[in-house]
This record gives sequence, structure tokens and C-alpha cells, in this order.
Amino acid sequence: MKDRIIAEAVKLLPGLPGWCSPKKAGKLIRFILSEQARCCVELGVFGGSSLIPQALALRALGAGRIIGIDPYSTVEALKTPPKEDPNSRWWAQLDLDKIKRELLAKIETLGLNEFASVQQQTSDAAASDFADGSVDLLHIDGNHSEEQALRDAETWIPKLRPGGILFFDDISWGFDRFERSTTGPAIDLIMQHCSWLGEVNQCLVCRKR
Repeated sequence: MKDRIIAEAVKLLPGLPGWCSPKKAGKLIRFILSEQARCCVELGVFGGSSLIPQALALRALGAGRIIGIDPYSTVEALKTPPKEDPNSRWWAQLDLDKIKRELLAKIETLGLNEFASVQQQTSDAAASDFADGSVDLLHIDGNHSEEQALRDAETWIPKLRPGGILFFDDISWGFDRFERSTTGPAIDLIMQHCSWLGEVNQCLVCRKR
């Protein structure tokens, strides 16, 4: 079953805007299946390249839901300094409403409505919808500014159940453009609460103690 789901996800990835590699998609799927995850949360959805593979795994289990949280807001996307970063110009030109509409259509077409949903909110605003210890698998992949990455870690680590799995993306964000990684403080906080399991394509994987 695992190999079949991974193969299906890998086949879909080229048509999904985003940066989730086949290797990372496979690891997300494996953890959902092995942990029998039921409540999965993803901060930062974009075109669904990591959300769709998780939904496929949950459909295979026959239960559970991946809740994607993304403001789909240019203002929020441009909070990563510095302002002259070429990525800022790229984000400013995107039609984020169109990307969201296409993702929702893809979820519908694949028959994943029962297992996936998208909340158009900031991660800060959505946090109150989740009780502490209620999340089985958490994927933090939102704005990578130092302030927001740290706030996402501070706000959402309590939502993850003990023993739950955390994926924290872009662990070296900023090394080429800033003096140090903007995600460094968030990683320091995460490792106070979690045990390291590995790393896949610049994404930290760990288990909450």
C-alpha cells in the first residue's frame, strides 16, 4: 500500500505548484501510515504539493484529515526580509487566489474532500481552533522570517501531541542571503521539545518528547 500511494503522489507532483520533492512526499506518507495519524496540520500550503500526498495517505487509512492553513496573502508572503530579496518580487507577482482555487479544484477532482481542507487564515489566527495535544503530525512550512518561524514554533509545538511528528521546513533558509539562517531560533526551540529523527531536503523531521 505504501509504495502505491507514494507512486501516485510522485505522479501528481509535477502538476502541483510548490517545492515538495518526491523524497519528502514519501516521508510524509510513510509517517502518516506508520503512526496512524488522524489529525495532520500544515502551515503554509501554497499549491498543495505536500498537502495532497498527506491526503492520499489518509484516504488509504480511511480516516483522518489534513488541515492546510495559509492566508494566501501577498502582504503576509512579503514579510520575509530583506525587501530587496528577488523572492519578494516573485511573490508580489503571483495570483494567490488562483493558486488556491486550483488547489481546491484538484482536491475535488481527486476525491479527497473527506480527507483534506484548506483554511484561509494566518497560522496565528488558526491556532485557537486546535486544542493542545490534538495534532498527530505537524508540518511547519510558512513564512520563514525569523520572527514568524519562531512564533509558529512557539504557538504550534503545544498543539502537537507527545510522540507526534513534526516536519519543519527550510532549516537553512537565508544562509545564502543573510548572516545566519532565519529559522535558527525556531529550530533551537523545537529541539528543546523534540527528538531528532532525520532531515529530508532541508526539512527537519523530529518527534515530540
